[in-house]
Amino acid sequence: MDEKVTHIIRTMGGRQQCNRLTGCNLAQELGRLGPTASTAIQTVYRKTKGDAHGRIQLINAVSRTGDRNAGNFLMDVLRSDRLPPSRVEALYGIARLGLKVHLQSLVNLADTLDSKRDQGVLLALGYALDRLGSPRGKPMIEKHFVLPPLDSRRWDQLQPGIYAAGILRLTALRPQLEVLIKRSDPFTRRDAVTALGRMRDRAAIKPLIECLQDDMPSVRREALNALQQITGFRHKESYDEWKRWWNTKRTKQEHINTSGG
Repeated sequence: MDEKVTHIIRTMGGRQQCNRLTGCNLAQELGRLGPTASTAIQTVYRKTKGDAHGRIQLINAVSRTGDRNAGNFLMDVLRSDRLPPSRVEALYGIARLGLKVHLQSLVNLADTLDSKRDQGVLLALGYALDRLGSPRGKPMIEKHFVLPPLDSRRWDQLQPGIYAAGILRLTALRPQLEVLIKRSDPFTRRDAVTALGRMRDRAAIKPLIECLQDDMPSVRREALNALQQITGFRHKESYDEWKRWWNTKRTKQEHINTSGG
C-alpha cells in the first residue's frame, strides 16, 4: 500500500500538476484506495513540510479513505499545523467522517481561538459542529462571518464560511455573499456565487444575473449554474436572455401589486 500511495503522489502531486489555480484530483485518487491507505498517507503528510497545497490534499485524502480511526490524526493536525487551511481541512475531515467522539473537544477548542486571527478556523469549526449535530454550529458561522474592509486583498479566511453558507443554506448570510460577488478576488467571487446557487434563495437571482458579466469566465460559468439551480430554467444562457426574463417577471409582479391581485 505504501508503494501505491507513493506512486500516486509522485504522479499527481507535483506543484505543476496540483495547485490552487489548476486544481487536482490527488485527494480523490488517494481516497479511492480505502481505509488501508490512511496510515501511509498520514506518514507522507508528516514528512511534507514546504508544499502547503500538497499538505492540504493529503489531509483531505485521509478522510476520503473513510478511515474512522483517523480522528486522532485529524485532531493532531488541528492542534499543531501552523497553516490555517490545513486546520480547516482537518475540520472538514472530522465532519466528513462523522466523528462525534471528538465533539466535546471541538466545543472546547472554540473557546481558545481568536476571532480575527483564527476566523477561517472558527468558520470551519462551526460547520463541523453543525454536521456533528451541535446546535452551536450555525450561530458560530453567522457570528464569525464578518467581512474585512472593502479594500482588503485577503478574503481567503472567509472561504470556510462561504462553503458552509451554501451547503447549510444559511440564507441569513446572503447579503454578505452579495457583497463578495461584487468586490472580492476572483476565487472568492466564484465561491460566493456557488454558495448562492446552493442556497436556492430566489432573492439572489438579480445579483447573480449581473455576475454573468463578470470579467472572469469561471465566475460567469458558476453564475449560470447558480441561476439554473435556483430557477430550474436550462434554456437561458446569455446575460441578455436572463435580463429580459427578469425585467418581464418584475413588470408582471408590479402589475399584480398595483392591481391588488
